[in-house]
Amino acid sequence: ITLLLCLGLLGCSGSNNPQTAKNTGFEFQPVDLTTKVPRVEIHHDDAIVQSAGVPVKKVIDSTDSDNQPKKIYQFAETIFGTQVELSKTQMILSWIAVNDTDSAKAKSIESIKIAQKIARAVLGDEGGKLVDQTIQSGKGQETTIDGHSVMVTDCVMGTCLMHIER
Repeated sequence: ITLLLCLGLLGCSGSNNPQTAKNTGFEFQPVDLTTKVPRVEIHHDDAIVQSAGVPVKKVIDSTDSDNQPKKIYQFAETIFGTQVELSKTQMILSWIAVNDTDSAKAKSIESIKIAQKIARAVLGDEGGKLVDQTIQSGKGQETTIDGHSVMVTDCVMGTCLMHIER
């Protein structure tokens, strides 16, 4: 599923304007740190899914890179949106950031808002900021937040991924 997301989408970008991140025409609202997002335990799958603030549209049973069971929660009718993959040892948060059409841009903005909420729920404000930094730079980075190893991949064809060790 993640591979399909990567193959089907275009461009990820932004800048450092504090009000609106912008680069090559893609604009989005940076994470709103004035709005509180309740923290959830990283091993509490239901709480992570509920932190998105929107209903799950589809749940898929799969396996992670260690061949352990995982569930994929999609928050859009199609793969063109945010999803969370949860297994015992990993969490993968993916979102889109494309602007090739008005419809794609609107879906991207919604996807980013959901990703910001989930990242903040699990990793605090630093998680939300990491989502924004990834969109703005389009580049991956590795960090540790609250003792959890976090790897964000480059945004490839509009799909951004955050891998968190649980």
